[in-house]
Order: sequence, then structure tokens, then C-alpha cells
Amino acid sequence: MKQKQYKWRDYLQYRFDRFISSGPKSIFISLIVMFSVAFTLTALLRISVSQLVPAQYDEQGNRIMRTLDENLWLTLMQITDPGAMEQDTNNGKGLDHWIFRGVGLFTILTGLIFFSAMIAFITTQLEEKMESLKKGRSNVIVSDHILILGFTERTLDIVRELVEALKHRFRSHIVILAEKEKDEMDDFFKRHVPERGNTKIITRRGNPSSLEALNRVAVADAHSVIVMPFVNEAAPDSEKEISDSKVIKTVLGIVAALSENAAKPNIIAQTYNARLNRVLEDLSTGNIHILDIEDTIAKIIVQTSRSVGLSTVYSELISFSGMEFYFTTSKIAGMRFEDASYLFDKSILAGVQRTDTGLLLNPGHDFTIRPEDRLVLLSDSEAFLQSHATAVLKPADYPFTDRRIDRRVESELIIGWNSKAVRVIREYYKYIPEESRMDLLLNQPTVETLNEIQSLRESCPGRNINIIRTNPTSGEELEKLNLTQYDNIIILNKIEDDFEKVDSGTIAILLLIRGIFKEYEKENRHKVRTKLITEVMNSDNLELVSKTGVNDFIISNQMISKVYAQVAMDPSVLHIYTELFKEEGSEIYLKPLVYYFELPVPENLRFVDLMHAAFKRREVAIGYRLKRPGTLAHEGIVLNPSKHTVLDIGPEDFVIVIAENEL
Repeated sequence: MKQKQYKWRDYLQYRFDRFISSGPKSIFISLIVMFSVAFTLTALLRISVSQLVPAQYDEQGNRIMRTLDENLWLTLMQITDPGAMEQDTNNGKGLDHWIFRGVGLFTILTGLIFFSAMIAFITTQLEEKMESLKKGRSNVIVSDHILILGFTERTLDIVRELVEALKHRFRSHIVILAEKEKDEMDDFFKRHVPERGNTKIITRRGNPSSLEALNRVAVADAHSVIVMPFVNEAAPDSEKEISDSKVIKTVLGIVAALSENAAKPNIIAQTYNARLNRVLEDLSTGNIHILDIEDTIAKIIVQTSRSVGLSTVYSELISFSGMEFYFTTSKIAGMRFEDASYLFDKSILAGVQRTDTGLLLNPGHDFTIRPEDRLVLLSDSEAFLQSHATAVLKPADYPFTDRRIDRRVESELIIGWNSKAVRVIREYYKYIPEESRMDLLLNQPTVETLNEIQSLRESCPGRNINIIRTNPTSGEELEKLNLTQYDNIIILNKIEDDFEKVDSGTIAILLLIRGIFKEYEKENRHKVRTKLITEVMNSDNLELVSKTGVNDFIISNQMISKVYAQVAMDPSVLHIYTELFKEEGSEIYLKPLVYYFELPVPENLRFVDLMHAAFKRREVAIGYRLKRPGTLAHEGIVLNPSKHTVLDIGPEDFVIVIAENEL
């Protein structure tokens, strides 16, 4: 095939097109070249005319010649400023006069063309730069910041908690990188987080797993990196698998970006497949922390049904606006744990961390503290972590009772089914004895749900798991079930994208159950003992849920977000939550005051006296709950009061303790 022949003009045109298309720099160079050529040509024209035509004459009529410098300067002035045209007004005589004006006009028109092109270029570049900034493509030059990768329904609560945690710092930054428009994220945070203190929220658009995007948000200089799941719990399993793959890829990208960095930030991530957690943890040594959120929420739901008000206690413990757990070095070596506890006035000694045995919460009143031990303190500020030289107050030794809960066969009802249901049921089996009944109220259970229930039956012999197929939103169907026979009724939300729809359905069921309970109390003239526990997806619906007669509620999304924020600020607190939620060891309970004192309750009872009574039961008292008429589960709870506090407490009230069991 004969090769096509191109003319030299075609080659020049091709090279010029490639040069111009290479970017703004080439356009700017072209404009400078055009200006230089235009200036040179107009300057040569003026110099030539000045040589042929007299420019000016003196009083004697002698011709005055302009120097080269003067001609060049006049050309520059006219090509950049049209007002310089007047300098040619008195040049020449007759026709000569119009020749100079023509040269000046040509120079000015050339300058106008060039500067119009230059202004258009600058305007275009500014618009592109502004558009680039709006898209979040510029670099973030900060350090020691919290980096959040991804934008989900939990991001807002995480940012709110972090703003609260960082409010005492002089200057701090929260950076969000997500595949979402920057201006959309900025507007969102302006509406929902107007008060930020000294914290700046910086947003950037990009792929969280891209090395280029990660370097753009200074991942190597971050304090912590939070990797959000790419889909929520409502997504089908196939999408969750894709999300887990993206999370792993993102963590790999972070590890790659940190390969040459000495001080590696903490990475907090979550996968829906628990088997992948070990894969993520093996990617690095010590700085990757995996959250099993569903397991945590399932345990809180069950523990809350055993101790009403516990969800509020946990919510305050993981919130930066309430009490927090702190680690501090030990300066009280050789002392018994109980004696050391009285050295702190505004903090509570909850446990110790040892290099050989790990974290020990509630190690026992006679436990001896070693010099190398780190103390675990509950306090509302780091300013109160220092111990006094002597006890701030010594407790009174009141008559002690050691009442215990008698374990009995129970009946539990779970309404609804979601990804946490299996974990909730398995967690319940740790507390209730064999022959206890677990009824599952399901409207239209799927084949997958039925298979999961059958697997539970096979793996948990001696447990009664029954399926009740009925519509929970039908008042007539609910009335047939004799709901007052159950010890606990737990409502599990159907996971959907629309949280308002989910909470509306929950509120409808709660109102129906409330009506049934009221009718029962009216007919039988005694109070219903059944405890009603539910999840709340949107914290804005808390007030509505409180009015439905619910005993306690779990604000799932908000609680999860608080855990993310806590671990991002201090990953060591994850060990405390792990210890509190694992099967062995101690957990938090609300126990009746009558388990600790003979009636009547001693007058002028101080909190230090309550601590001493709890130590006799090998427990650590961290607060109390006042149960007054009309008091809701989230009210009347006091954590970490001063040792001197005289308690206005009665037989119906509760002690909040860290204990090995609920007995």
C-alpha cells in the first residue's frame, strides 16, 4: 500500500496541535511568543517610519530624530496601553502626521488582540482552577490529622464526636476523602456541623484506594485513618463482598503509602466478613485495628435487656462529652487495688494492664499493683488522673448483704430479623439456662433465615427456638400472643437505606405493644414486668421512641460512630471494649442497691461507702442509677461521682458496677 505523502505544512500543523494540546503551559508560551513577535514587528515598523518620515521639528524647523530606545519604549507603551496614542498626535506634518497615527493605531490594535487573548487565557485558567478546587483535586498539606476514607450515613456522627474530642486543641484537622463531590460534602457539613471550634473539616474527592488520592490527603502524616465500609448493612451479600474487597484494597493502599514512613498512623477498618479481619491485621504490625461492629451491638442489646439503662452507660463511656477510660502509668506500686482506688477523688480505678497477662478489669479488691502496671481510670478529663498521696476519704463499713439473682428459666421474644439476630441469640445463651424459650416473631421469613435458625437449633441443643409467623404491625395478631409472658421483648430493625422508614416501623410496633400492656395493667391491676428493648437508627427519633413505653433503646448508628471516633483518637481503648464484651472476664451491670446493704438504706450514704460495699462482692462501683417515677432508662444515671457525694438513693435504685456476672 502506497504511503500517503504529507506536505511540510501538514507536519508543522500536526506538531503545533500537539504542542497546544499538551496543556496550559504550552498556551502561555505561545502567547508570550506571539507578544514577542508582535512587539518586534511593530517596533521595526516604527523605526523604519521614523527613518523615512520626520517625527518632530524644533523651533527652527530642523528635523528631530527619535533614538532607538525611544522608539522601542513608545512601541511598548502603545502595545500595552491604548492611551499612549496621544504621543503620536504632534508627530510629523500633513501626510506624515497621519502616517505616524497609522503606525500607532496598528500597534494598539495588535496589543488589544494579544491582551484579549491573554485575559481569555487567564480567565479560563482561573475557572479551571476554581473548578478543580471545587472537585477537591488539590493537595492537603497538614499533619497529625484524622483521615476518614469514605462517606456514609455514619460519617456525620463520627465527625461530630471527633470535633468534640478535638475542641480543646489549638488547631486540628479532619480530612474526608470520598468518591463524592467536594462542594456537596462541604455544604453537608456546613448544615450539620456549624460549630467546629478550632477544628477544620477538609474534604477531597477521589478513590480511597488510589495511591495518588491517598498521597494527596497526606495519609503518611495522619494520626489515624478510618476506612469506612463502602455499603451499609442494607446491601445484599454480593455488594457486601465487593465492599470488603474495596476495604482490603484501601488498607493495602495505605500500607503501601506508608512503606517508608517511620511513624505509622493507626488504621481503623471494618469488614462484613469476620474471616477477613485476620487478613487485614496481618498486613501490618500493631497499627491496624479491626472493628466487629455487629458483634458489639449484638452484645450491647443482650446486656441491656439484662440491665435496663446499660445502653446509656455505654453511650456515655464511648462519648467524648461524657466519662472516658484512660491509661496512665502506675505510681502506687505495692498497694492493694481497693486501697489504691481511694487515692483518686474525681476518677475511678477500673483495672490494670500488665505486660504478661494483658488487661485486667476488676482484678479484685486484694489484687496487688506492680510498678510496671498501667492503670485504667474512668474520668471526664486527663487532668484528674493523678493520685493523691493518701486516701481522699475512707469508707464506712456498713452491714453487708450478699443477695444474688436466682437463675431461672426465661422466655424471650425477638421481633424481626437482621444480620445481628444470630449473634444476639448466641449471646443470650451465655446468660439464660437450658430449657429457656426463645420465640422469633417473623412475618415472612426467607429460606436463608430459616436455614440460619435451623443451624442455631443444631448447634445449641437443649434450647427451645420457636418461629411465630405473624405480622408484628397487626394489633389483633399481637394480642393473641400473650406478650406479658415474656421476660424480654427485643425488636430488631429490618435493615434498609431509609432510616426514617425503619424507625417509623419500629415506633408503630412499640405503640401497639404499649397499648396491649396498658390494657393488661388496667384489667389485672399490676404492672407488666416484661422489658421492651429496641434499636433506633436515627438519633433524631429518640424523643418519639421514649414516649412509646420502651424500657431501653440502642442507638445503633450513633453508638458505632462513637466507637470509630474513640479508637481513632486512642486505639488502646479498643482493648477495654474487647474485654468488656468478651465471654470471659468482667462486664458492666446495673444491680439493685439492696444487693449491697441491709434495709433500711444507711443515711448519709456516700459514694465511697458504695465502692467499699461493691469491693466486698469483688466488683468495682463506677456509678449509680436513680429510678424515680416516670424516669426513663436514659435518665437518672450518674457515672464517676466524687467520693464525697452523699447519695439521695433508695431501695429501688441501682448500682452501676464492673462485675464478672449478673448474679
